[in-house]
Amino acid sequence: MENPQIVNGLQTSTQIARHLHSQLDDKRSVMVKIVSSEDEETRDKIIKATNSQNPIQPATLRATDKVQRDIEEALKAIGLYYDRRKNYYKNEGKPADKIVSIPLMAQALMTIILSSPDTARARPSSLIKDGSVYSSIFSESHPINLYTNAALLIQHVDRVLKSRSELKARDRSNLRFYTLLWLVASSTRKTHPKAEDIAKLDARKIDDGEIEAAIDEVWKLYDALGASDQAAKGSDLRKGIVEALATKIVAEHKVDATVE
Repeated sequence: MENPQIVNGLQTSTQIARHLHSQLDDKRSVMVKIVSSEDEETRDKIIKATNSQNPIQPATLRATDKVQRDIEEALKAIGLYYDRRKNYYKNEGKPADKIVSIPLMAQALMTIILSSPDTARARPSSLIKDGSVYSSIFSESHPINLYTNAALLIQHVDRVLKSRSELKARDRSNLRFYTLLWLVASSTRKTHPKAEDIAKLDARKIDDGEIEAAIDEVWKLYDALGASDQAAKGSDLRKGIVEALATKIVAEHKVDATVE
């Protein structure tokens, strides 16, 4: 066998390895089941089935879905690495700033599709646990460019936020998803853009200046509410930003903007 992967029994194999470091002549045997398959979908199904009896992270179980594999391939095509299998690309030595996790993708999608940066900031794990929310943001019916744009934009936003030395780490965490919402809504000219609207954007053409402007606008509202974790996790900041976006879009483009 070459490059076997253990999908169940990791604790057992670890203990055997520790034991054999001190006692090499142990003749006992352990029963194993070997499954050989070149099909990645089949391997993912085996991983999910053999681990479903144990409590594991929601993102790990979701990682075997076809849409997650499609996202991984799409991101790879633009030079990013989707961490569908936790730490897989880190262990392969890929740059940390090129790796996008499933939870981060879920937060970005919750922000730009459902216009809920407050939920993305406050309850990130619930996005993957809730089946209805998960299926609304991770769907094979969505254009694949939705996911590549979401990854490019959140990474771009994070990079510009990190360059703002006057911001504390806490403020950067609190502002990132609201900035993403402002940026996407401004670019699509819609306060509640659809997946298709976001997929049509050319994310690489959005420059630092546009993101800087979005940060400044979000900061005004965030600061007015106390510039705190509570402000970022509550609904008032989201409502204020959506209202401000609606006013901006109508004024600049003379189009209707529905506020919900």
